[in-house]
Amino acid sequence: MGGLRGEYSGIKSRLKTAETVIPNSYSNFYPTLHKAYHFNDRNEMQLNYSMRINRPEGDDLNPFPEYRDPLNVSAGNPYLKPEKIHSAEIGYLFRQNLTTVVATAYYRNIFNKMTEITRFINDSVMLTTKENLSSSQSSGLEFIVSSGIGRVVSFNLSSNVYYNIIDGSELGFSSTKSAVAWNAALNTNFNITQNLMAQLNTRYTAKSLTPQGYREPSFIMNLGARYDLFHKKVSLLFTVSDLFNSFKQVTTIDTPELKRRMERKRTSQVFYAGLVLHFGKTPKKPKEAVLKYDEGI
Repeated sequence: MGGLRGEYSGIKSRLKTAETVIPNSYSNFYPTLHKAYHFNDRNEMQLNYSMRINRPEGDDLNPFPEYRDPLNVSAGNPYLKPEKIHSAEIGYLFRQNLTTVVATAYYRNIFNKMTEITRFINDSVMLTTKENLSSSQSSGLEFIVSSGIGRVVSFNLSSNVYYNIIDGSELGFSSTKSAVAWNAALNTNFNITQNLMAQLNTRYTAKSLTPQGYREPSFIMNLGARYDLFHKKVSLLFTVSDLFNSFKQVTTIDTPELKRRMERKRTSQVFYAGLVLHFGKTPKKPKEAVLKYDEGI
C-alpha cells in the first residue's frame, strides 16, 4: 500500500491588543509506504515508511505571558513551526491463540522538533516558551506483548529502547547531544467475576535528554475497578490515580548561563467514583465503561 498526501496550511496569528499579524504558513507532501509479507496465519513481517507532521496547538502559539509566580513566566511562540517526522520501520508480528507479539526496529528523523526552552528575560524573571530544534534523530526497538490467562487475566506490555541524538545549535546550545533512553508500560485487566473487573495500569519513563539538560525518570501506577449491574445497563466505576503518590516531573537545566532543577508534583492522589447508565437496546457485546485516570500535574 502506498499513498501521497498534499497539504497547505495558511496560518495568521492576529494579536489584537498589539495590532500585529504574524503569518506562519507552510505546505508539503507526505508520502506513505506499507509492505507486509504473511508467512502463515501466525507470522507476518512488515516494512513501513511514512512522513508525518505534528502541529503546534493553540496554546503553543499564544505569545501572551502567563505568570506562574513572580519569578517565572510561560508563553507560546507564534513563529513555531510544525514537526516533520521521517519514519522507517521493520517489524515482525507473531500470533497464537490469545498471544500477540510485535517487535519493531525503527529510525525516526524529526525536523523542527518542538521543545521547551527557559531563558532569563531580566535579572530575576525567567521565561519558558516553545522553540524548534534543528533536528532530532532516534533509532531503537519497540516490543509489544498482548496475552492473557484464559478469561480471567489479560495484559498488554509495551517497551521502547532507543538511542537519541538532538541538535540544538540553532538555539545557541551545544551542536549535538546523545544518550540511550527507554520506557515501559503495563496494563492488566482482572475479570474477577462476570460482573466485576479490576485494572492495574503502570508506566515508567527513564532519564531523557533536553536541549538544556535532561528530564529525570518518572513512575506512575493507577488502579481501577468496574462493577456491572442489571445486565450491564448500569456500571459503577472507581479509580485511584497515582496509587503510590510517586508521579512527578523533574527537569534539570545545566548550561553556562543557567543552572536550575524544577520539580512539579501534585499534592496527593486523585480518587474517582462514577455511575454510568446505558440506555437503549443492549448489544450482543455491550461497550465497556472505560476506566480513565487523571495524570495531570
